Amino acid sequence: MGVLCYAWFMRFRARDERGSEKARVGARALRQELTPPELALWKSIRDRRAAVMKFRRQHPIGPYFADFYCAAANLVVEIDGRLHDVEHDAQRDAYMAERGIEVLRVRAVDVRDRKGDVVMLIVATAERRMK
Repeated sequence: MGVLCYAWFMRFRARDERGSEKARVGARALRQELTPPELALWKSIRDRRAAVMKFRRQHPIGPYFADFYCAAANLVVEIDGRLHDVEHDAQRDAYMAERGIEVLRVRAVDVRDRKGDVVMLIVATAERRMK
């Protein structure tokens, strides 16, 4: 997450499992502030462009926001840039794992340099999870 996105995350984190109104407002704000790698990837996977599965961006899950989430596959896709908190990532991953959600982490540089490969990895992971 970029610095601005992380600031929004800290300000608007959800307080319960269902996602509070504050979380929905926070997610809406984050959707307006996508980082360049997030925007590039979103253009490739939105509206079921990459496959039949639907992805949501900046989706609140409990106290966290997922960069991208596919409910049908119970899959979260996170784009890791240079500025991200490894300890926070570990806590988020553990939270997701407890709920049966797999977290696929991709590097922002890979989205920039090899977006097609990243999209194929996401689709393959989602399809594997849906079986």
